[in-house]
Amino acid sequence: DYHLWSNLESPAISEKGNWASYNLRYASGKDTLYVRGTNNKKVFSFPLGRNGKFCGEEWHACSNGSTMFLTNLKSGKLDIYEGVQDFEFSGNGNYILLFSGTTAENKKITIRNLGNSAIQTIENISCSRFNKAKDMLAYGVHKGVKNEGIVISFENAVQRTAEINFNDNVGTNLVWQNNSASIVFVLEKLNESDRTNELFTQLAQYRFVDKRMLILDPNSSKGFSKSRHIFSPDSERLKISDDGKRIFFQEVPSTLSTQFDNPLVEVWYGDDKILYSEQKQYGNLNEWAKTAVWFPDSNEVFEFMSNETHVKLSGDQHYALTSSIEPCELQFKYSPDRDYYLTNILTKERQIFLSCHSPELQHTLMSPTGKYIVYYTDRNWYVYTIANGQHKVLTEGLKVVFYNESNDIGDEPDA
Repeated sequence: DYHLWSNLESPAISEKGNWASYNLRYASGKDTLYVRGTNNKKVFSFPLGRNGKFCGEEWHACSNGSTMFLTNLKSGKLDIYEGVQDFEFSGNGNYILLFSGTTAENKKITIRNLGNSAIQTIENISCSRFNKAKDMLAYGVHKGVKNEGIVISFENAVQRTAEINFNDNVGTNLVWQNNSASIVFVLEKLNESDRTNELFTQLAQYRFVDKRMLILDPNSSKGFSKSRHIFSPDSERLKISDDGKRIFFQEVPSTLSTQFDNPLVEVWYGDDKILYSEQKQYGNLNEWAKTAVWFPDSNEVFEFMSNETHVKLSGDQHYALTSSIEPCELQFKYSPDRDYYLTNILTKERQIFLSCHSPELQHTLMSPTGKYIVYYTDRNWYVYTIANGQHKVLTEGLKVVFYNESNDIGDEPDA
């Protein structure tokens, strides 16, 4: 009877609590998503349903592969849409957007008015993204020689609020500022075969307050290394500071080395910090994607990661904490310690923050407002005040341990 057992997962609840949803997961994979009324016995079931979302107390949507199910919870009416890659409700709950297609030639957005069922379709989509409040949608259109960015609002009705000319570039990715004051598009130039060329990638920031567009062109921006190009294929590699004055993006070398491509002889050095086999797996660390910052007003780029491979930004995006997977000494630990550097993005001052510190992500955290860094070392938690550069232990002398006493691995116990 084991195959009849299930796990209850992914619970969700509507805004006012009148509906709840959950998945029953089976070992056979024949799962079911249920939507149940909390004040009545009404139940809807969706075999193999995934990604369930509520819109107020009246609508629920979920998907099974590329099939989307839209249910009116009051009337029980079910609408089915095929070929849907993703979907999202607008922030005011008046619309649902269906995203379909996988290439620039067939990507489209279908907008359905939940009140009167009116539908409008936008085709030739190259990229798209809601703002944080989901009351505005920005998207790129690639249609022959006419390439542009469009912003539409859902406040009262679906209406255009901005049209941005991309000339002969195509918008391939975009990100919103947290307060929706600006957006940044990644622009790639088309070559003769109608494909984008990453070597000529640019960034474009559009500011709504003055309808102004600022361009980062690697060939003309101060501080941008001529041997590198912009690499920001997804929103995780792109960020606008909360004040809109700094754009964080990633860049990579335009030419990559081939030192590990079928060498005639492998040369292993006894004092290498990383073994040859791992070097071959990781590649040249200097060729990893590095985060840099663009100051649109001065059109200047600051490449603050020299040899580091990882970065954390402070909550106000004024400081960057960087480190490298290359250990600070020969590799004796399962997770080798690394050196951390703290860089003031505004003044460009850089200093060593911690030497030979834990690589664990949760052992070093930046505070939300950017004033402090907390870190775990020597089995205690410390706080570092950025303004005065002081380190202070928080947990020493307390009658409780801050590490896992039952941890039994060949490394320091977890915090």
